[in-house]
Amino acid sequence: MVNKDLAHCSMCGGTGYPSYLRSNKWFNARLPANNGPLDVDNSPMCVELDNYELRRMLRIEYKRAREQIPLGQIKHFRSELYSTRDDWWKFLLLVIDKGQTKPHEMVEWGFRTSRAPQDFKGWSATRQTTIEQLANRISLWLWGRD
Repeated sequence: MVNKDLAHCSMCGGTGYPSYLRSNKWFNARLPANNGPLDVDNSPMCVELDNYELRRMLRIEYKRAREQIPLGQIKHFRSELYSTRDDWWKFLLLVIDKGQTKPHEMVEWGFRTSRAPQDFKGWSATRQTTIEQLANRISLWLWGRD
């Protein structure tokens, strides 16, 4: 049942509970040891993960289908990528939350990386895989395992 006052909530869509993607249930099983996603400034829009040994950091940004990225946020992402030290690799991942509820469902995603020379004007062309395949790719890139 949808709470009318929360119907436009980007995290829960009116249910009062985070969506499957934003809850990180799709990814938590792949986290090593006591590692866990860090909720950035208590924002339901994104989480961050890092691997100090490999000098890699991942930020997962969630957006609803057709949700625009405001100019201020684009400038912030640009700053994040360009301020990354040369010995670190920052990866910004955009995940489109369309209400998926299972790992075998398709998910649309795009990315930017600190090692790409282009100016950040938005996300790369989006791609589609299953949620489980995306989790495997993230785990392989971040920790060298899936």
